Amino acid sequence: MQYYKVKPQYSQYQCGARWENTHLVAHELYTATELKRLTEWQRGEYFTPVQISRKDTYFFFGCRFQKNTGLAKGEPITAK
Repeated sequence: MQYYKVKPQYSQYQCGARWENTHLVAHELYTATELKRLTEWQRGEYFTPVQISRKDTYFFFGCRFQKNTGLAKGEPITAK
């Protein structure tokens, strides 16, 4: 399935309209339908298209990630 992965350098970036209060999470996966909620200029710059099986994903605190990457297993969060 086609997903769009948030690039790590854009973690905690606020996007969308002010009232939506959407923050990007590094390595989070979005579907094409979910990505439509964001404005056009944000799609290419902040996301990388990837092909991942639906069965190879999981949700962690409301965010979708790829399984077996270790991204939600205590990696330190770096504030910018």
